[in-house]
Amino acid sequence: MMPNDSPKELTSWKEIASHLDVTVRTAQEWEKKRGLPVRRVPGGRGRVFMRLDELEAWLTRGGLASAFADADPSAVPDAPRPRLSLLALAGAVAALVVVVAAALIARSGRPALSGPETPSQWRVTRDNVVISNEDGEELWRKQFDQQLHTVQYEDPVLGEPQFVDIDGDGKLETLFLARFQDFTVRSALICFDARGEELWRYAASAAIRTARESFEDIYQLEAFLPVDLSNGEKAVVVSSVHYSLYPTQIALISAIDGQLLQEYWHTGHIGNRPDRLAVGDHNGDGRQELYALGISNSYDRATLVVLDFETMKGASVEENPAYQFEGFEAPNEVARILFPRSSMSARADDYNIGAHVWLTPEFINVAVLESISDSTKPQLIYRLRSDFSQARVDATTAFEGAHKRLVQENVLTISLEEEMASLLPLQYVGPGGVLLSRQ
Repeated sequence: MMPNDSPKELTSWKEIASHLDVTVRTAQEWEKKRGLPVRRVPGGRGRVFMRLDELEAWLTRGGLASAFADADPSAVPDAPRPRLSLLALAGAVAALVVVVAAALIARSGRPALSGPETPSQWRVTRDNVVISNEDGEELWRKQFDQQLHTVQYEDPVLGEPQFVDIDGDGKLETLFLARFQDFTVRSALICFDARGEELWRYAASAAIRTARESFEDIYQLEAFLPVDLSNGEKAVVVSSVHYSLYPTQIALISAIDGQLLQEYWHTGHIGNRPDRLAVGDHNGDGRQELYALGISNSYDRATLVVLDFETMKGASVEENPAYQFEGFEAPNEVARILFPRSSMSARADDYNIGAHVWLTPEFINVAVLESISDSTKPQLIYRLRSDFSQARVDATTAFEGAHKRLVQENVLTISLEEEMASLLPLQYVGPGGVLLSRQ
């Protein structure tokens, strides 16, 4: 254990990436190219650590600004950054440095939610989750009857448990997504108290059928997001997808007891990663909305579904009756938006995919992946206003590069300018599954 007067450390690539809010690969690139102050533990076993005082010094010197200035938007999976002017980039980087520095201070300085009995770190073994405090001392562990899917927990986006003070008592509960190696075993979101006692668990369950098929009642919980409701209650948004096919349940459950509050079913995969979920009151009506991004199997296109926590219900209505879920009431959607497929997507893939949704004061931002097979991840960034009308669409550097290459190879005959113009307007799914165009 470190002396009490020594600076705190991050003791793995995963912790370093988490503090910087980037992927492990990006953090490793920043070490090679931008001097991110990573140290290595002697002994040749590949272990690394970083002192927080050295990281803060690197941030102060502008290391983060230098890293983002060189970054190709396609270098970070599902987190594209459209081209910015130098002035805008400088402002964005300055703001980001302040946010990261504040986050570092907040993580190390919350007296009510820190201490030797406070969960801070985690690891997964074959059939155990182990929770430790910030000094790495084990607090408790939970053994499961089934083997956990350990590979999925290596993904910093997919595998992270969350430590949340659910009941306001100054102690952190642990929200853990139990994913199993056997996909025919239903996954579950489990809430543990500070001592490791299970408080509740939630798993999606429903008998879903269409005119042509029925689906086994086995769903994999893919993503979750703690939220504060407008009435002050704490809840959790949960996205669960059928283990082999396409029905998705978006559920709102109570953070206190795990009881289902509201649910909505969709013909496709939406909100199935944390970066495909966003929450905010973008229209300023005093109520939080949920933005769930993904793909509609009915339309074979990227889709964004916007739901009101208090009124979400039913199942999406589709034009194609073969995809319509039977036995559900009409859906209550704030909006359901379909994104056009570019010529790049139409050439090589059966669909495009909504990759990332995030909110800024001015726009609802949606990144759409236009080629599944292209390793550069060519994406388009749509900017939507609060009324869901389209403000503009931007191409990432990866999309421009891939499009130029395909034109030079005579695979595509449409210019980039023509391509971008063809993306207007978007289509919206109206009542009864009718498609509506809107500029």
